Amino acid sequence: MSDTGPQANAQQLNDWLVAGLEAAQSLVFEVNPLTQTGAFVGDIRKLVGDGPGAEMGVFEALSTYMHPDDQVWVVEDLHKATVPGAKLDVTYRVAHPRTGEQQWFRSTGKAEADADGKFARIVGVIRNVTSEQRARQANAALRERFESAVLAANVGTFTLWPGTGRMEFDDQAARSMQIDAPERDWPVERMLQRIAAEDFEHASQALMAVAADGVSRESRFRLAGSEDNPRWMMARARGSQMRDGVCERVSGTVWDVTDLVRERAEAARVKALLEEALKATGSVAFEFDPATNSAEFIGDIRQRLGLDAQGSVPSFEETTQYVLPEDLPGFLAAMQGACVPGGTLDFQFAHRHVASGETRWARVMGGSELDDNGQFRALVGIIRDVTQEVLAERAYRELDSRFHMAMQAAGIGTWTYEVDSGKLFVDERLAEVGGFDVDALGGNLDEFMALVAEHDQARVNGELAALIEDGKSRDIRFERVREDGEPAWFHARINAAETIDGQVKQVSGATWDITKLVRAEQTEALFRERHNLALQSAKVGCWYWDGVSDEFEIDPWTETLLGFAPGEMTLTMEGFLGAIYPEDRARMAEAVATILAERDAFEEIYRVQNNFDAPHWMRSYGKVFRDASGAVKGLSGVLIDVTTEVELRHALERSNAELDDFAHIASHDLREPLRGLHNYASFLQEDYGDVIDGEGKHMLGSLGRLAQRLEDLINDLQSYSRLGRSELNIKPIPLADIVDDVLGTMEFSLDEAGVALTTGADLPTVVCDRTRIGEVLRNLVTNAIKYNDKDDKTIEIGFEAGQQAVFVRDNGIGIAPEHADRVFAMFKRLHTREAFSGGTGAGLTLTKRMVERHGGRIWFESEPGSGTTFYFTLGAGAHE
Repeated sequence: MSDTGPQANAQQLNDWLVAGLEAAQSLVFEVNPLTQTGAFVGDIRKLVGDGPGAEMGVFEALSTYMHPDDQVWVVEDLHKATVPGAKLDVTYRVAHPRTGEQQWFRSTGKAEADADGKFARIVGVIRNVTSEQRARQANAALRERFESAVLAANVGTFTLWPGTGRMEFDDQAARSMQIDAPERDWPVERMLQRIAAEDFEHASQALMAVAADGVSRESRFRLAGSEDNPRWMMARARGSQMRDGVCERVSGTVWDVTDLVRERAEAARVKALLEEALKATGSVAFEFDPATNSAEFIGDIRQRLGLDAQGSVPSFEETTQYVLPEDLPGFLAAMQGACVPGGTLDFQFAHRHVASGETRWARVMGGSELDDNGQFRALVGIIRDVTQEVLAERAYRELDSRFHMAMQAAGIGTWTYEVDSGKLFVDERLAEVGGFDVDALGGNLDEFMALVAEHDQARVNGELAALIEDGKSRDIRFERVREDGEPAWFHARINAAETIDGQVKQVSGATWDITKLVRAEQTEALFRERHNLALQSAKVGCWYWDGVSDEFEIDPWTETLLGFAPGEMTLTMEGFLGAIYPEDRARMAEAVATILAERDAFEEIYRVQNNFDAPHWMRSYGKVFRDASGAVKGLSGVLIDVTTEVELRHALERSNAELDDFAHIASHDLREPLRGLHNYASFLQEDYGDVIDGEGKHMLGSLGRLAQRLEDLINDLQSYSRLGRSELNIKPIPLADIVDDVLGTMEFSLDEAGVALTTGADLPTVVCDRTRIGEVLRNLVTNAIKYNDKDDKTIEIGFEAGQQAVFVRDNGIGIAPEHADRVFAMFKRLHTREAFSGGTGAGLTLTKRMVERHGGRIWFESEPGSGTTFYFTLGAGAHE
């Protein structure tokens, strides 16, 4: 064998190595950065795209092909790798020599040592990684776009590993779920705690179902802790890694849909408002498609046509059959004519109301709706009930006819005056009213003016000239003396009937006899004079206080009523308060301040003495006048001496107290014999029941029930009389405490009846007898429970600041208006004795008595079938 054999083998191995490196777009290098020497195994020119060429050193290749910005740090990395055993791994940019296209190369290698253990060289591989780098950059760009899109859409991602029961969130998902902890890896049980309790079951079941079978599911839920301002989330998950039918990983997305939920809720609210508006106006919205000859309706078209409320929605053909025959052709033609781009619809027709059999009128208005291409799509509009308008128009026409007849019957005459020609045209009725001959006037205005009383002629001529000048209508009253010598008065209303270029060319007027009215006014003036004398005799004075100037205007006898000599009283608010009896002065000063701050009307009673020998009682009624900003402009009122009335009321109060005592004694004395009758009836039934026939037993039962009912009535009567005799323990107490006391004793009744009761958060402190007002609330709540036939019963206790009233509101059966006068009557029930758990009908009477004992009043507002609200006040100054 030749000694060249090993060399040939080495060459062959070298060729194979170079070929393999070229196929892998790589080459081998060795380099010593310290001496700046190095060589390649393979053709560096060919690798970078420069074509085959002569051998090139490593540092020569660096300066020739590498991007200038990368050369510095690549050389630095080469020097850093000059420690034996150090590794080199750098990626850098190289421009293609012919196309200029950017390429990426990666050099990896290791530092080798010489025999002495010192650095000798770096040996490694250079590889073209352009494809990998571009793929990496594409992935990074794709990921960046994905993350931007997710961020913009507020969509976060999560992963669940069912095997470990742990979940991982990205930043967006953590923000959406309001997870504040820095870690994003949570146990699934902890994540589920972020779901509101009412949505927990269905949301957790959906997630667990995905974990079980891997099938995609979605769920909408609210976040825990957001009850006052709910935050809605939507989650969609699927099994992303299945093995042997077992889901090993669940991937999903979660995003905030609060705005969408609110938009849908708002859309639903708007739709409901639209439906209510349509219902309130007797209207129905529609969309008609002529291609299918079908219509969709918003609103109750069945009710509009008087059809069965439980029936199906009628089709377009079924709807048109109720249009009256005389209007049907025009209706169909109007609908067809509007079914074009830009078409409009406005047609009134009569139709038959099925339920009542009446003829009604409707007006259909609408227009064409186009698709995205500008082509006609459908006809939309509203069908509105105009029956009342049609009937009103007919009534107006009839009224107009009657008006003209009435003018004729009432003797109202008309006339026209042409300014340029000076001609006057008078109808026959005016001649009859004025009592003159039309022919005698000769169409001359001066002749007509001569009929007017001499003292009114200049004024009438002046008003007519002013109308011709400014064109403004006027009313004129004048007098004339008839041929029989009796005075008569007339009223003329004149208008500019024709105007050309701002110049009045024609004047028209209506004139009628007002002699009776003038004489009535004269009579009224005489009556007013006598009326003023009567007020003075009745001890009634009138006054006005100016809130700006602080001055009183009074009639001549008001000072006398207050015990002053004429001119003695200081006519200011301070002077008025100074005229009040000292013991009432502070109270009235406080009352005046309250009136000026809060009220629109007032009624106050107080004492005055001044020049009187003894105090006199006065009552002031009046009204408050305010400007647009609410500031007081003034007070106007009357002053009445009610000394006799007050003395009579005090006597009446003493008499009522005596009647209360009598009622108490009478009810006590009647109770014992009634109890005996009830007991004997029971004994007879028990001891002789076997010998008494059926009718006898029935009579004994009736006797027992009647005795028991009479005893109940006496008990209520005694309670009523006791209210008038017992002293009230009046003191300030939070109304919320009284409500808590009442509800604490009624908890079983409320639970048994299934009532949802709420109380207002702003209940004030009230000045009252705690026990009595507790009884008032207990009676009202008891009635609200008793008279309620709803499945979901509700009661609300609150305070109406505007009326300074406590209220109890329910959703029960309500009270019909015709029963309003009987609600607070003693022993009056609005239902049969057995209905709604029975009772004597005294509860609300006792309630009213307790409220009135506090100086307040009680009333109610109710809508039958929808509920009742009882209000009560506790007198002035009772609320803090």
